[in-house]
Amino acid sequence: MKKPPIRIGVVLPLSGDEELFGSQGLQGARMAVAEVNASGGVLGGRNFELVIEDEKTDLKTAIEKTEKVILQDKVIAVMGPTSSAHRDAMVEVVTRHKTPLLYGVDYEGGACYRYLFCYSPIPDHYVKPLIPYLMEDYGKTFYLLGADYVWPIKMSEAIRVAVVQLGGRVAGGDYLASRSRT
Repeated sequence: MKKPPIRIGVVLPLSGDEELFGSQGLQGARMAVAEVNASGGVLGGRNFELVIEDEKTDLKTAIEKTEKVILQDKVIAVMGPTSSAHRDAMVEVVTRHKTPLLYGVDYEGGACYRYLFCYSPIPDHYVKPLIPYLMEDYGKTFYLLGADYVWPIKMSEAIRVAVVQLGGRVAGGDYLASRSRT
């Protein structure tokens, strides 16, 4: 008798301004599931099944789709999203329903919740090896430039601290307006 699949919800922006990021995340999820399923599955032969929802790069839709995959589709976990604002809103939903949220996007760090599982780099993972290298090989003065949303702002703060600690100087910085990321 075939064992029922293990259902995982995928709530990513598959349309809208962040479609590129969402489609890359979905491609990775599909590849991982195909590899696991082809090797016999998990837990004695159970396959994974993805329940895919497009959150359309829209916060309200992300919340609704997260609720849907948990309550209607009966997933055991939710994968997504691609922005910190969507992550924080989805954390409220998954916490209420005691369902893990798998977040695999570079992020600013510091998000710590019982049902949030982050498996991606934080600023220190980039800054600690990169800034000493840049200062040694290219100079000790920096100008910081990024988009105006959480991750680049937090990354710039980490860079600024590292540069000053290592005896360098930050000459200035700017954040450029962004249409959808927060």
